Amino acid sequence: MSSKKKKGDGKPGETWEKGEEIFQGVILTDSFNFRFLPITFETPRALLPLVNVPLLDYTIEFLVEAGVQEIFVFCCSHADQIKKHLSQSKWTSSRSPCDVKTIAIEDCLSLGDALREIDRQSFLKNDFVLVSGDVVSNMKLEQVLQEHKDRRKKDKSSLMTMVFKVANPGHRTRCQEEDLIVALDSTTGRILQCDKTANKKRFSFPLIMGNQIHSFLISDKYAARVSNPYMYDAISKDILSRWAYPIVPDNSVFFMDYSYAFTRHNVYLDSELSLARDCMLEENLLISKGTSVGAGTVITNSVIGRDCVIGDFVRLDGVHLWDNVKIDDGCKISKSILCKNVHIKRNVTITAGSIISFNIILSCHIIKDILNKCISTTA
Repeated sequence: MSSKKKKGDGKPGETWEKGEEIFQGVILTDSFNFRFLPITFETPRALLPLVNVPLLDYTIEFLVEAGVQEIFVFCCSHADQIKKHLSQSKWTSSRSPCDVKTIAIEDCLSLGDALREIDRQSFLKNDFVLVSGDVVSNMKLEQVLQEHKDRRKKDKSSLMTMVFKVANPGHRTRCQEEDLIVALDSTTGRILQCDKTANKKRFSFPLIMGNQIHSFLISDKYAARVSNPYMYDAISKDILSRWAYPIVPDNSVFFMDYSYAFTRHNVYLDSELSLARDCMLEENLLISKGTSVGAGTVITNSVIGRDCVIGDFVRLDGVHLWDNVKIDDGCKISKSILCKNVHIKRNVTITAGSIISFNIILSCHIIKDILNKCISTTA
């Protein structure tokens, strides 16, 4: 099935040749949870930069590589930002390999609401792929799609095929809060019961009748969702470590606005950098265009955005700096996310698990004032 066979000159939005089955995909950009607060007060999760590329772009690329020809991006919160991003991206240009349409459904408060609204609007004509806007994967969909179609021909009650990624306990891309217990028919792959573990110790498996959902398990391909800050960090590390190949920073298909050079120990350096001679770039890190790094600074397991200024004798370990972040001399930051235009002043220490939202200025004096207010409030 060709992804470029259209009437006319092949521009997005034109009609497809008569009789050709259009391969459609649906992306839900809203997660309907609050795991990335306070960031998602200002920007949707689907546009959070993962290794400096918006999450939504990874998901669209995944569908395009699978041969999806028409993609509906359903937006709930921050629909205007998502529309603006897509209008300025390669996905809506004349050379786009697919037709991307953005649809706002702002009144939806849950996944169920969104699915009902999608069904009501009747955009979908055939079997389709449904994904969240935070999926990063290098898997191909040909086999799962063929198996699904074959089942549908034999039994119309087989409504859905769910794709699961096998990950051993303790694997860093296995999110504990998303752990599932799934009961399968070993002969057909039919899902008999699927439930989040949620620290449960006992489960019941009632007999399920009527419509059927089947499973497709993958183990040798990469697939993960950026469902919370822990997974955000884990998937970033996998990309830097090349576990998600060909999704790697030196691949211009995925990182077309950058020109990273890949060096030893998984260090990726963009152009126009200012690096002090005695700064130490240890391993699994990426530094983007226009950034400067001062003397005596040590950086490891981190992603640095564009036009950041990192002072002298700074230590960054497991840190995600978005664009235009300034870190003054003597700061120590570990396992944290710092959004655009954040300024951390001299000698501040930020401990693991911190999220500093947009345009924040943080100094030792400000931290001390906050702590004093907390103490007086609880006294």
